Amino acid sequence: MQYPAGVVSPDSIVGNNVVIGERVTIKRSTVGKNCNISRGAKITGCVIMENVSIGENVKLENCIVCPGARIGDKATLKDCEIEAEFDVEPESKYTRLIPNATWKTNHGDSKRKE
Repeated sequence: MQYPAGVVSPDSIVGNNVVIGERVTIKRSTVGKNCNISRGAKITGCVIMENVSIGENVKLENCIVCPGARIGDKATLKDCEIEAEFDVEPESKYTRLIPNATWKTNHGDSKRKE
C-alpha cells in the first residue's frame, strides 16, 4: 500500500489493512496487519504487532507493542514492552517496562500483572 511521502520512511514495514491517520510519522519500525494509527502519532524504532490501536498524538520510541494492545490518546512511551490486549491510559507517560500493569482479558475481566 502507498502512503504519502514522509508518513512511512523507507526503512519501515507496514502490514496489510493498516489505517494511518493524518500527520503520522513512522520511522525504523514494523507495523503488523489490521492496525489503526490515529492522527499525529509518531512511531520510531518500534515493533507494532497485529490488531493494535494507537490513539491521536501518541509518541512511541523503541517499543514493542503486542497484539491487540490499545494505546490511548497523547500517551508517550519510550523503551517499553506492552502486553497483548493491554490498555494504556490516555496521556500516560512511561519509560521502560510498565510495572504492575492491569489489562483486560478477552472476556472483559480485569487482571493484575504479577
